[in-house]
Amino acid sequence: MIQFLSRNLSTTTWINRFKRTYISELYLIPFFTRLRGKEVLYVLHVNKAAGTSLFRGITENQTSFLKTRLLCMPHRFGLHNLPKKARVALFIRSPEARFASGFENTREKGCPHYSIEWSKEEAAIFEQFKNFDELVLGMSSCNQKLQDLAYSAWDEITHLKLSYAHYVGDLNFLSENLHRITFIGEQETFDSDWAAFCNCFFDGPKSKARKLNALQASRPTKPEWKNAIQKVYPDEYKLYQMLKERKLHLMGGNQN
Repeated sequence: MIQFLSRNLSTTTWINRFKRTYISELYLIPFFTRLRGKEVLYVLHVNKAAGTSLFRGITENQTSFLKTRLLCMPHRFGLHNLPKKARVALFIRSPEARFASGFENTREKGCPHYSIEWSKEEAAIFEQFKNFDELVLGMSSCNQKLQDLAYSAWDEITHLKLSYAHYVGDLNFLSENLHRITFIGEQETFDSDWAAFCNCFFDGPKSKARKLNALQASRPTKPEWKNAIQKVYPDEYKLYQMLKERKLHLMGGNQN
């Protein structure tokens, strides 16, 4: 009881609980930022699409003198979680590479930049499937138990659960809110896109962002990977294509 009271009466405990609500990022910081005549830009952390490197670069380069306040949001946030008129930036990656990297990163328990523990279900999945290719083959297995285990990975492994729909909504929602996305970069072209990001929001070139937590910036893929992903997320490639087209639109100088 004493430990319980001590923990729950602690100022640090309540500060940390408040931080986890992101009320400051969603309401307080935007309010005071706009009072100062500055703009707010939310940056989404799309998993396995250079988000860790992007966020580190933003942290190291952002200053109070910039005209835009960049607010980095964790994986659980997507367009639908943000204020309706909020401007957004994000980096994307081809679905095959993103999910394969997510599977491998979780298999390696987030190393070298994170340290996570598997759930009981994840342990069973990684015991059976040593890589993403084996998982995809398992989804078409004649062995029903093996097939069920393979499909369960998309519900149990966080990096496989976070489809593009998690970040940008379904096709209708994205279509209606595409104008809110004012910058899109890609992991495959991270260096040049990071430079473009700096030109847009840091008033000029900055030092290269360190490439963190990425097993491979690019990787060979197989046609069956795409087929497997579409079985689980039928609209994944349509959403990805819409984002790619939005990037081309923005690169053409059309900022609305």
